[in-house]
Amino acid sequence: MRALARLFPASPAPRETALTLDELRSRYKSWELGLGFAALLGAIPFAFLFWLALRAVAAAHAALAPPAELVWVTAPYFWSIPAMFLGLVVMFPVGGLLARRLLADRHAEYVAYQQLKSRMDVEKVARILGTVVSLAAAVFVLLGLDWSVHADREGLALNRFLSVGEERHAWADVRAIRTAPALVAPNGNRVARREYVVGFADGRSWSTNGDLSDASPAEKRRLAELVAERSGVAIEEVGILRNDEL
Repeated sequence: MRALARLFPASPAPRETALTLDELRSRYKSWELGLGFAALLGAIPFAFLFWLALRAVAAAHAALAPPAELVWVTAPYFWSIPAMFLGLVVMFPVGGLLARRLLADRHAEYVAYQQLKSRMDVEKVARILGTVVSLAAAVFVLLGLDWSVHADREGLALNRFLSVGEERHAWADVRAIRTAPALVAPNGNRVARREYVVGFADGRSWSTNGDLSDASPAEKRRLAELVAERSGVAIEEVGILRNDEL
């Protein structure tokens, strides 16, 4: 907040009021809390609509992919993340309009209170934050649309999260398939969850631990068995999967 105040300072002495900050706080604190709560509530239906729209876009995008024996795409829960932020972005201008309508002639004084309290130009900061959050959500959506796992006659086609382009491995390139009933989490704790790691001839590997499709244990097992069947590499059971393997 201090950094934002330095970058976008409020007017040194807002002309809209002669009241002190304490006097303004006693007058508008409840309004601030109420409008903030209303903005959060109002964001929920917008977020739900964005979630439905993003799911429809994801389904249309997945339909464009070539046919494959097994396909994993991003699960519905993933789209709730950008949808939530986009819902909040919509409420920035809607909340501003609501405040203007309810406060009427006192709105300028309410803005002055916010500026005195935060020491920054709150309206400009809200516009900038809305733009930044919208761009971040757009990037998140593109990454989600790009993520997928396809198993076809030729091999595995992987579109990893936070990567650009497709990574394809022929069945003959599979060198190992390892699984364990537990894994070591990034914090060092042991987690009782079965995952599968596929190693390739080029030294790279892929694991079901990074799955965004929310596949069930049975679906993960099916994928591992399909890879084993097509590649001729047996699934190796180990005691535990290390974090650097996942």
